[in-house]
Amino acid sequence: MSEERLPELPSRFEFLLEGLRSRQAFALARARGGPFRYASSRNVTPEPRETSATAGESWDQSATHSGDRPLREDSSRRWKVQGQAVDGRFKTYLRPGPGGESKTRLPLDRGARDLASQRQSLLTRHQSLRRHAQCKNLAIKVEEHPLLYPRAFLATYPAALSELRASPEVINMLAITPPDRPDTRKAVRELLRHGGFKPSGRNKPAWEFLDKACAEGKLASINMAVDFCNAFSLHAGIPISVLDFERLVPPLRIAVAGPDESYVFNPSGQVLDLEGLLTLYDANGPCGGPVKDSQRSKTHDATTRTLTVLWGCEAFHSLIDDLFQSYCAALLESGAIVEEVRCG
Repeated sequence: MSEERLPELPSRFEFLLEGLRSRQAFALARARGGPFRYASSRNVTPEPRETSATAGESWDQSATHSGDRPLREDSSRRWKVQGQAVDGRFKTYLRPGPGGESKTRLPLDRGARDLASQRQSLLTRHQSLRRHAQCKNLAIKVEEHPLLYPRAFLATYPAALSELRASPEVINMLAITPPDRPDTRKAVRELLRHGGFKPSGRNKPAWEFLDKACAEGKLASINMAVDFCNAFSLHAGIPISVLDFERLVPPLRIAVAGPDESYVFNPSGQVLDLEGLLTLYDANGPCGGPVKDSQRSKTHDATTRTLTVLWGCEAFHSLIDDLFQSYCAALLESGAIVEEVRCG
């Protein structure tokens, strides 16, 4: 099993970061009353030019994205290219919907790059990747496990989640069908099986539920924290937990659950049997995991601080590191304060 077979992840998230940085630069320029000129992560400032598309031209969703992957499985729906100047990196499309047409900006450059250049771009070109801090007052104790490589961070938002919205770039990721990832799918299931848990049916890894919902067009926006979690989990093929930190009571630890351990995971009172499953614990017991998180620890409208846990596989060590960096950078660009939580 080789992580080098998964080169798409950083490239796709780079486009998301590019859009967030562009939006941030535009807002700053507008606040200063000056002209908007955005230097992209490629260290160039492209001059505006006219798109080759004319007003009213159709663009089929089955067109290629990052190589030859379709944006959606359903190619019958069509978007219109808006006839206007673009910045050389993005085109603006008019997306049909029940409430009328809405604008969506997508990158012009969809070619997949080799893995080394993607990592170079993510880890050196985006300055925000070096801005997240190390949390000094919190750590997660991890029970020894040969297949687990977890990463975690705290995110503090500028307001309650009810007052915030994820950026259009993140919402767009929820609507794009991710590439098939048989290697990560197999690795994640092996990770969950190691303690005796059976990851199938209603107990399959969380990201597989997201994958199915996306394919059916049912993956809707919930709140900023959950939307970020769902977008990154969906396109990385890795289960991610996002919990309201104020509802947790340290110390925190990750261990394989024992017999008769369970928790309620939704408002209707349904219970998940945890025996054999990797689980996050706080002082009050089990509170989250790679299948479903407990209802008592989930985010809500008043949430202002979250704990995010990436349930990574040791077999994809570098992929998890890239995912962690991209996730932190995207939250930073959206105005959150991010602190890495040590796992070990």
